[in-house]
Amino acid sequence: MKKYYTVFFISLACSVFAQEKKKDPVLATIGKEKITKSEFEYVFQKSNGGWDSAKKQSIKQYEEYLNLYLKFRMKVADAKKAGLDKNPQFQKELEGYKAKLAPSHLLEKEVTDKLIEEAYQRSKYEICAGFIAINITNPNNPMDTAMAYRKLNAIRDSIVKMGKSFEDMQRRHSMVQPDYNLDKSIYFSVFDVPSYIFETVAYNTQKGEVSMPVRSRDSYFILKVYDKRPNQGKIKVAHIVAAGAKGKIKPEDSTKAVARINEALQELKSGKSFEDIARKYSEDNTTKANGGVINEFVTASKLFPEFAQAAFALKNIGDYSDIVRTPVGWHIIKLVAREAETPFQKLRPELKRNVLTDRGGRTDYYKYNVYAERIKKQNKYTLDEKGVDKIIQLFDTLIANGTWRISPKCTELNYPVMTIGKQKYSAYQLLDYADKTKPRGLKDVKQIIYGSILNFSREKALEYDQIDIETRYPEFRYLMNEYRDGLLLFQQLENKVWKRAGEDTVGLKKYYEAHKNEPNYQTDKERIKATIYTTTSEEKRQQVQEMIDKKLPRDTIAKRMNKDGVNVTIEEDYYVKGSNKFVDMVYDKDLGQPHALPEQDKKFIIVYTHKKYPAGTKVFEEVRPICVTGYQEQLEKEWVAQLEKTYPVKINKSVLETLYK
Repeated sequence: MKKYYTVFFISLACSVFAQEKKKDPVLATIGKEKITKSEFEYVFQKSNGGWDSAKKQSIKQYEEYLNLYLKFRMKVADAKKAGLDKNPQFQKELEGYKAKLAPSHLLEKEVTDKLIEEAYQRSKYEICAGFIAINITNPNNPMDTAMAYRKLNAIRDSIVKMGKSFEDMQRRHSMVQPDYNLDKSIYFSVFDVPSYIFETVAYNTQKGEVSMPVRSRDSYFILKVYDKRPNQGKIKVAHIVAAGAKGKIKPEDSTKAVARINEALQELKSGKSFEDIARKYSEDNTTKANGGVINEFVTASKLFPEFAQAAFALKNIGDYSDIVRTPVGWHIIKLVAREAETPFQKLRPELKRNVLTDRGGRTDYYKYNVYAERIKKQNKYTLDEKGVDKIIQLFDTLIANGTWRISPKCTELNYPVMTIGKQKYSAYQLLDYADKTKPRGLKDVKQIIYGSILNFSREKALEYDQIDIETRYPEFRYLMNEYRDGLLLFQQLENKVWKRAGEDTVGLKKYYEAHKNEPNYQTDKERIKATIYTTTSEEKRQQVQEMIDKKLPRDTIAKRMNKDGVNVTIEEDYYVKGSNKFVDMVYDKDLGQPHALPEQDKKFIIVYTHKKYPAGTKVFEEVRPICVTGYQEQLEKEWVAQLEKTYPVKINKSVLETLYK
């Protein structure tokens, strides 16, 4: 029953529209509370597969769901009337939900959604760029970092101010990284390069310009944008290929391949179909049987530059190219299809998937370097430099004494050193953070502290941004209302129904007496009540036997036997003959006695038979679970009947008929 109600209240977007909107007709009232048309439409569609599905439902289905919803709102109102929403434990639990949900919601709205939009805008263009990168010998050493920066900045000055060739400086100074070493024949678009920082710098640099030095994890780099052009989209092509260009080949093999592709071209020009020629001449065994068609749509960045240039130059479907050479052979390319530009909403799921699975540090970089820094700026982040100097001096003393730790009770660190909005952070908080997050082997105190300031301020900015999340994001407010009302309902059901049904033995037995003649309480078979003790050894079975002989309760036996591990399992029930093989072995033996059975697959078993019961009405203990469920339903009906008197319901039928219209 509890599981049912948990699912039910989460499915309802209760309190979605806390205030009646202008021109939003009232569908129903419960007491003084109004349920508007828009509120009900929202909760109904959420529980019925979305707006399109909801519109197809009948008025009868609307009425049935409305009755459920009104009962739900009555129960929540009753919980509030009882003051459950003012309970400190309830408020603590609700704050716990908020603390768990807020970061992921903000990440979705402020990072993921922004990155999706950014990726879509970037996907409209392709970039050709080259780069120069200088390694940082030890990224944790400030001197090595500064040296790499100065060297790269000097290289940039020689290009920008002195007119030196970018390509010449690239050949002379750049580290070798094939994944990044983009030349003038290769274009890339969003998600094509394995570094979000590199991609961002490329898209933020104008055509023909050289970027400022930018830090990656182990290097500084600059890049020059050679070209920036509209994305050519995706095409589907077929090709005929004469292989043999890759690697070292004999001249005669190359000659044969050229002759083969030329022969194919001549037959095409004579009017024969591309498909037939591909099947006859192509040496691409994965496509030749399909007439040379490469089944997937591809972008220019996924193809050899020579292949892409020729393929995307084809104007009309069915056009084919002249002979094109690539590192894997000689090709004739045919344009099969061109994919139309995909609208953002249709492309969004793919973009989101790429954003979330990108290994180039996209999400983390944007979260901390863009989003967190924006929060700091908006909330007037300040840092007390003099206070930081005091921390550095204290840290120096700690290192000299051979320790990093400092007591939280140290009053000299209580002063605020950092402020974000209305929130102040003490020197102790910063020093404690620095101690817990300092890089291994790093002993430069100033670098440790200022590195910690950057990371600490960003983390606290992200936390600070959660304060007014319910004001800024109505959908999050709706979600919190769902949890709030759901928790209230759950607690009130616990008080009014579940707890009472489990503890009210008198009420349960009274319910049993009133329903024991119903089919669920009747049986046409004899049963025996038995307890089965299953032990792990003969020695353990003897110990259980001794405790049974002393008439110890089964719970006591379990507690004593299992204090050092599970040595006995105990099962008690009412068994029909044929339903349990162990009980069947002693079914006709003396009642009120323990019966030791022969060893069964390394299990040592005792069956204690209590009493036999004839066919007819089941005894109370035998059907107690059924009684509890039935009694819960009875208590809830009585509660709802009382609520309906307290909160009279009125439904506006004319508004009901206009739902989703």
